[in-house]
Amino acid sequence: MALDSATDFTVFAQPVAAVAGSGGTTTFTVRFAPGTAGNKSVGVTIASDDPDENPFTFTVNGQASASPEPEIDLRYSGSSVSSPGSVDIGTAVASGAPLDRTFTIHNLGSADLVLSGSPKVTISGGDSVHFQLTSQPSSPIAAGADSSLTLRFAPSSAGAKSVTMSILNNDSNEGTYTVTVNATATPAPAPEINLKVGTTSYSSGQEVSVGTTALGTPKDVKFTIENLGDANLVLSSSPNYVGLSSAEDFQVTTQPASTIAGGSSADFWLRFNPTTAAAKVVILTIQSNDADEGSYKVTVSGTGQAPEINLKQGSTSIASAGGWNFGTKIEGEYVDVAFDIENTGPVPLYLTGSPAVQVSAGDFSVLSQPATTVAAGGSVQFTVRFLPTATGTRSGTLSIANDDPDEGSYTVSLSGTGEEFHGTREISGESTYTGQSASVATSGSNVYVAYYRYINSSAGSALMFGKSTNSGGTWTFSYPPLHSDLSMTYDPNPATKIVPIAADGANVFFAYKAGGDSLILEYSSDYGATWQTRNIANAQYGVLDLAVDGTYVYVIYWDASWNLDIVRLPYNCGTQTSYTIDDALQLSEPSIAVDSANVTVLCAYGSAGYRDGVYCFRIAKASLGGAWTKTTVATTANHSTNQIGYVTAVQSSGSSVYALYSYTGNFIFSKSTDGGATWSPTTLDPAQSASITYVSNAYFADLVLSGGALYYVGCTTSQELAFRKSADGGANWSAATIINAAAGIHGLGRCCSIAVNGSRVFIGSHDYALFFSKSVDGGASW
Repeated sequence: MALDSATDFTVFAQPVAAVAGSGGTTTFTVRFAPGTAGNKSVGVTIASDDPDENPFTFTVNGQASASPEPEIDLRYSGSSVSSPGSVDIGTAVASGAPLDRTFTIHNLGSADLVLSGSPKVTISGGDSVHFQLTSQPSSPIAAGADSSLTLRFAPSSAGAKSVTMSILNNDSNEGTYTVTVNATATPAPAPEINLKVGTTSYSSGQEVSVGTTALGTPKDVKFTIENLGDANLVLSSSPNYVGLSSAEDFQVTTQPASTIAGGSSADFWLRFNPTTAAAKVVILTIQSNDADEGSYKVTVSGTGQAPEINLKQGSTSIASAGGWNFGTKIEGEYVDVAFDIENTGPVPLYLTGSPAVQVSAGDFSVLSQPATTVAAGGSVQFTVRFLPTATGTRSGTLSIANDDPDEGSYTVSLSGTGEEFHGTREISGESTYTGQSASVATSGSNVYVAYYRYINSSAGSALMFGKSTNSGGTWTFSYPPLHSDLSMTYDPNPATKIVPIAADGANVFFAYKAGGDSLILEYSSDYGATWQTRNIANAQYGVLDLAVDGTYVYVIYWDASWNLDIVRLPYNCGTQTSYTIDDALQLSEPSIAVDSANVTVLCAYGSAGYRDGVYCFRIAKASLGGAWTKTTVATTANHSTNQIGYVTAVQSSGSSVYALYSYTGNFIFSKSTDGGATWSPTTLDPAQSASITYVSNAYFADLVLSGGALYYVGCTTSQELAFRKSADGGANWSAATIINAAAGIHGLGRCCSIAVNGSRVFIGSHDYALFFSKSVDGGASW
């Protein structure tokens, strides 16, 4: 017997070869041992000697069922995951709540599924640190049963993550079941700090420049803290959330909010207020909960700028605490020097003083002030005048207050030398002709002048007083108190001394005829600082003179009855005494001298409208009030020319009497050594004209006795002032010195006056302006 295939069937036992007839039998056995499940069949052939059925064939069928085996099937969310295969389990937040996912192992087979790994399920791969099997399945798993496992995704960092999950088992064809598990870790909600100034962001460690600012001008800069994250940015180090390494030049004036929501920002203000002109640096720190920039630091830099003052005169710089010398100037004359204030700094310089430039009081003054703002690289100018008020070295201090940080008080020592004034200068200019007088007196370093200033025909005249405290170097002028209203009567025909003046120590006196017939004496006991006024008599005509002797002041005048009178008052102007000198004189031009024992008066005499001679009246002080001794000095028979006596001046010392008068167009000096009994005349200088016919054209002269010497000044025919000196009582005279030709003074003032103090000789004159001449060597030079 044979089978046509031996795959699933085999003949297990053959039959015997001979089978008895008539119902004999034999057996054989066919074994069915299928290798696979399913319907199986095999052909069986029996060869025999049966004549019609040889061979005998038939088919043997069999049904093979599967043998009991396990069959693994891994499922996630109800779906099978093949091996090898992959599955995505979703998203978790890095470092946030873990993501747990359940997988189920199903046994689809008919035999127990045995999980043979240890542990039963394993994970592997580079990202396995982010995964964890929190529960393992059971084993074995019966046919048709299942068991679960839990995979935890707990990422510590953001990004795509994957792990290989392996299950060793007894599934015949899937003994190592592998699946790739994918997951995504999103970043955890976190703050992210960013610092900006304007639109520019600055990372931690960078430098932020706030630029420049001038010293004293703080600069405020706004900083912005941004939170680019999605969790609150919390600033620490309360209350100074923004800290600085130094508070010298920088200050946080406004702190930011302590908590900044995700996507929001907060501002703070940083003030840059440099203390010096230099580059400045500070470390700015912001402590926060930013994970990777918890200590955010930037370097903040800025530069302090300052003006830089410099003082120059021309091209020469003058340092603060330095000095400038104005050279030598004569008293009363000045020099103006222009100075430049430079700003060599990069920002404006501000002059903060009021006024901007100040000088100590004295011989220096600021003539013009500069602008108070000096642009960077620019300059402004001011002018200082040096006007010495005394001789010798003069000094002062110039100060410029400013905002230069290291030279805020710029000081310069000013110096110059005052040279004593000598020569001729105009001391009071006038707009109209005013030549009524120019009387001069001196006491110590004080020099005084008085003159009768004509205003106009309706306003009349004003009496002016001038004073110098430095021997004529500088002058001040004022109206005496009685005549501030300019109410004086103008006399169109002035004579020799209209406003005589005298000084002795602190006492100063001058007299004049005021409105009506009033004869006024002004007196001061404080060098002319304050005045008192006294009406001492009624005077017919404004021709008068006065003298002092250390105790009394004597005023001579022509009274209302045409008498020649004298008033004597003590220095304090107490009780006055009046005396008549002569009651028969007319048209007199008197002058008076007082020595230690005598009072001497010189005047012209004549009938109405004429002058017939010059006479000397003399009386001892002790006999004042008695009869005066009258002697003739000079006479003329020529009434038509009327030239005698328009000028009279007298000086006396004991028995010596010195007279000065005009005669036939000349100035005549005459001397008496016997108290005026006899006279010796000398012609000094010609007057202006040999044909003077009326008093307004008279040109005057003056004479003074000092230290045993005689000093004379008179007007010449060239309309100039001539000076002469005699050291021997008038026996010999120096040649005439023209003292005012260079000054352009013509002697038109109709009056000149001379005073002497030691080696200093003073002359006052008038020619449309008041002029003053001075010699410091006794008249040798002017």
